Amino acid sequence: MKLQKQDLIKNARLPTSIDVITNLQQSISDGIASASSFAAQLETDAGLTARILRLANSAYYGRGDIETVEQAIVLIGENDLISLVLTTEVIDALRFKSSEFSLLQFWKDNIYAALSAKIIARQLERPRAQLFTAALLRKIGWVVLWRANSAIAAKLADLLKESEQPDHEVEKDFLGFDHATLAAELLTYWKLPTSITEPVRFYLYPETAPKKNRRDACILYLADMQMQGILNATALNVSQHQWAEDILKTPLEDLLAKAGEEIYVHYDKMLQMLIGSEFTQSNQIELSV
Repeated sequence: MKLQKQDLIKNARLPTSIDVITNLQQSISDGIASASSFAAQLETDAGLTARILRLANSAYYGRGDIETVEQAIVLIGENDLISLVLTTEVIDALRFKSSEFSLLQFWKDNIYAALSAKIIARQLERPRAQLFTAALLRKIGWVVLWRANSAIAAKLADLLKESEQPDHEVEKDFLGFDHATLAAELLTYWKLPTSITEPVRFYLYPETAPKKNRRDACILYLADMQMQGILNATALNVSQHQWAEDILKTPLEDLLAKAGEEIYVHYDKMLQMLIGSEFTQSNQIELSV
């Protein structure tokens, strides 16, 4: 079965863009926006302002006295704030009901991976906010597929359970592409920067990524492996990933150990900040991923 990625995105009835966020992110990347102009742009949207203040006053930051967007920017930082707002915007935009796919579990797993990517990126002095976003959205192709054609998604899910091949190879055989390629197509459609779209596109096989994106794609790969290890109660076999150490020029064991320690401390608060009780209450679905 060969499907067109653009047709799936169209049939999934997704937002055509997230203009305020993408424009601001581009301004930050270009070094154009000052703190005051950044705050002024955000404050043009009352809903966005309320969202920002909720994030800044969450238990994750340990504060309850943030009253303005400028105070939130000082507390969180411009890039991290954009990443968090984009995350909550996407989570809200992509809600749907299903008896076969757990959207709540999907976000819980991928918030874990995003936190891992952010911590690893900080250790390697890579752009942590962009890689948090990229890790969070690297599997969003699955959401597109379930929203666009649940019958095809369910068939693919069954094939993955039955097959001993790597998941992305089964996806390519069945769809003609893998979930990462579909995710990158959507993020490009949303006009997100290549610092996010390209690591997502290549995270399943970082060695094939263009040189400028290779390290970041490798970070997403490791974050995914760390998340899978938690889900399956297995540890990453470092000896089988010498290629990743060669790309990152850092011992993997040290990177992952540090990430694991910090995730343990911050994950629950990050989860509550990004999806909150209102999400879980509005998505009472008995599902399995």
